[in-house]
Amino acid sequence: MSGGSPTVERTTEVRRVGAPVQALIWTGGLLLLLLSVAVAVTIGPARISVPDVWSAVASHLGFGASELSPIRDGIIWNLRMPRTLLAAVCGAGLAVCGTVMQSLLRNPLADPFVLGVSSGASTGAVVVVVLGVGGGAVSLSAGAFAGAICSFALVMLLSHTLGATTDRVVLSGVAAMQLFSALTSFVVMTSADAEQTRGVLFWLLGSLSGVGWSEVALCTAVLAGCLVVCLAHARTLDAFAFGQDAAAALGVNVARTRIVLLCTTALLTAALVSSAGRSASSAWCSRTRPRAHRLRAPAAAAGHRAGRCDLPGLGRHPRPHGPGPAGGARRRGHRADRRPRLRPRPVPHPEYVMSASTGLRAERVGRAAGGRLILDGVDITPPPGATVALLGPNGSGKSTLLRILAGLLAPDTGVVTLDGDPLAGLGRRTVARRIAVVDQHAVTQVDLSVLDVVRLGRIPHRRAWSAPDRADEEAVTDALRRTGLADRAAQSWHTLSGGERQRVQIARALAQQPRELLLDEPTNHLDIQHQLELLALVAELPLTSVIALHDLNLAAMFCDRITVMRAGRVVAGGTPAEVITQELIEDVYGVRAVVTPDGPDGRPSVRFLPRR
Repeated sequence: MSGGSPTVERTTEVRRVGAPVQALIWTGGLLLLLLSVAVAVTIGPARISVPDVWSAVASHLGFGASELSPIRDGIIWNLRMPRTLLAAVCGAGLAVCGTVMQSLLRNPLADPFVLGVSSGASTGAVVVVVLGVGGGAVSLSAGAFAGAICSFALVMLLSHTLGATTDRVVLSGVAAMQLFSALTSFVVMTSADAEQTRGVLFWLLGSLSGVGWSEVALCTAVLAGCLVVCLAHARTLDAFAFGQDAAAALGVNVARTRIVLLCTTALLTAALVSSAGRSASSAWCSRTRPRAHRLRAPAAAAGHRAGRCDLPGLGRHPRPHGPGPAGGARRRGHRADRRPRLRPRPVPHPEYVMSASTGLRAERVGRAAGGRLILDGVDITPPPGATVALLGPNGSGKSTLLRILAGLLAPDTGVVTLDGDPLAGLGRRTVARRIAVVDQHAVTQVDLSVLDVVRLGRIPHRRAWSAPDRADEEAVTDALRRTGLADRAAQSWHTLSGGERQRVQIARALAQQPRELLLDEPTNHLDIQHQLELLALVAELPLTSVIALHDLNLAAMFCDRITVMRAGRVVAGGTPAEVITQELIEDVYGVRAVVTPDGPDGRPSVRFLPRR
């Protein structure tokens, strides 16, 4: 492999230089946090200075004797310090929950509210205080925690019943939030006296008045445990930048990851809300879009006071929504030789030369949805190292077949095998190391550079907590070089044209170092130049490529073999000259055409005729 491009090397070097800067920022943030805690403790009727705070803390930690009076020492250590630290823990914990929810749901407005946890906590607290459930044996915090868990369980049940997709989780959370808010209002209005109503409202507004060191220790322990779980899934969250299908194609077990992270955030939110009151969940509010969904350990502002809550019936405070970056395609830096041209088919690398019994194979695959048969007994075996086109009218099952070949959908009948092993029995990470997928539309609101997107392709090869190694950087650099994007590594994804974005997605797929490459209508919405460039690039790759296309001439020009589908069945297969005939075009597409062998290298060329 040739050496990396100067742009990639400069970008990598900047990141290395940035490590000490990040360490300095973290150190400064920690010092600022400690200072803010000390300042927060000084706020109150009793006049206490920052040196008094340091003296009391040093004394209780065994670093010297305090000269403060017992009363002032008690105010600092037993009253204000636990409240301040719990406020900081609540801010940090809810920041973690917000970051995870934004990344998982791909929504910059997502926060712990969408799981209905805070509304469930308020109902649980009201039931204990007003209705006396538990007979005094159940504390307000325990009731709030139980209510929060019940609300989350209802959200999970509803979303699972409706299909367990991201939008179903959000809708189920909104429904649960409204339900428990209505229940809270109903119980307060019908059963609470004036004193109980006042107490409930104070709790809903958030109160740290009864907080002690036991609550601080409990919430800190829960935060630490949940933070470890979230950090272990940080790289997994990166994969969700382009959606859950893209994450699955990168080897992520989407269902398991979603359950683990949603349960973690729900548990953390429930613990914090039950300790500090419902409005603690209003403490976190995202004002910026997360950077590449990378999870960072938060530094919550000490002395954070719970903000105003959304009292039942009053609705929520609107949050700012920043639109995704927009910008036209940057077209500078184009090379003089960018015009498409047909090149001789490269000899496959020995790594990709396989026997007929190896590779990807679908046998008698069937799939139904909505009472309609989408695939009906499909057989397809792409020859190793060949470029295969899937042709057919809209609704013929091409995209569904590609998703089944990638393991993103399970067939109702039949089997898909990889080197003779059933695809369903292989782990997602194993499949992602062999099969890469390029969708026709890749959309993200995350501010990513070209290099960031290509690096996503290394997710299947990396373990949790592991840093990128030399092999990762070499694979990324090689993918950028082979797709002609080495000089665009630092450019923002959102400033690229449609063709350039597709090229970046192919580079990301190459960074996975697969043997099979599946592309779903990659030329859609591209101009002629970018269509030719993109397919020429794919045809030159020493991979087994399967491409869903609509353009018969492009398929004949760049593909070794063609499979034609209609109504979920394969109706023809073979070389372009064998498959693309006037009779087949009229039979499958219902149009008249003239097919002549005057394409490149004698390949068929199609000229369509108007209706009679």
